[in-house]
Amino acid sequence: MSVSKKNKILVAGMAAAAGLGYYSVLPTVREKYPYMLRNKIAWRMEKTGEMEAGKKPVFLTFDDGPGPHTMELLDLLEQYDVKATFFIVTSFAEKYPETIERMKEEGHEIGLHSYLHKSGLFASPVFTRKTFRRSLEIMNKMDVHPTLYRAPWGEINRETVRQTDRMNLKRVYWTVMAEDWRGGQSCQVTAEKLFARVHPGDVICIHDGRGKNDAPARTIEALKMVLPVWKSMGYTFETMKK
Repeated sequence: MSVSKKNKILVAGMAAAAGLGYYSVLPTVREKYPYMLRNKIAWRMEKTGEMEAGKKPVFLTFDDGPGPHTMELLDLLEQYDVKATFFIVTSFAEKYPETIERMKEEGHEIGLHSYLHKSGLFASPVFTRKTFRRSLEIMNKMDVHPTLYRAPWGEINRETVRQTDRMNLKRVYWTVMAEDWRGGQSCQVTAEKLFARVHPGDVICIHDGRGKNDAPARTIEALKMVLPVWKSMGYTFETMKK
């Protein structure tokens, strides 16, 4: 997929549409928005030839890692020949450099999620600038040069916009979540939500780090149910930058 075509599915205009009248921008994707965004993405992909007859591309993305379960997740993705996009927390990445190296070696896309996984709603400009700079320092040392940014909870502020623009990071969101971070949610429920909600063209946001009661382990178990079925249905898995 060309960069120009992929630009058409990077959802980065919600804050701009609001005019940034307030310093903090409210969460950009909530409840009804994923379905609106999915329809828009599917329409644009159809118009650019990305969803020709028989093609069912989806974009599998992971937030909040790397963590203790990410290597197991990479094993699973390798088993099914699935490429994904990982939005990493760079303070965690410092603890798992070998995981980041494997992501690179196996062809996954690595984007920036944050340094400390803090909301942008109440972050000061100084804090925002410092954390962006620190994140880029860490990633550059790992020979990772991100072009994508997803804010924790989708919550940004004006300084987020300035920093991402300055660093040439495209702000991207999602169209489907499965609430897989919830401590009391079983892997079966997560799998059922994914089966019910995902359609061709969707940007799926699930988690390989943080979460309650070892939630990422259950996310992996859910994917063990979901991936072979999606594969049998003809779904293809693309990174956000391919």
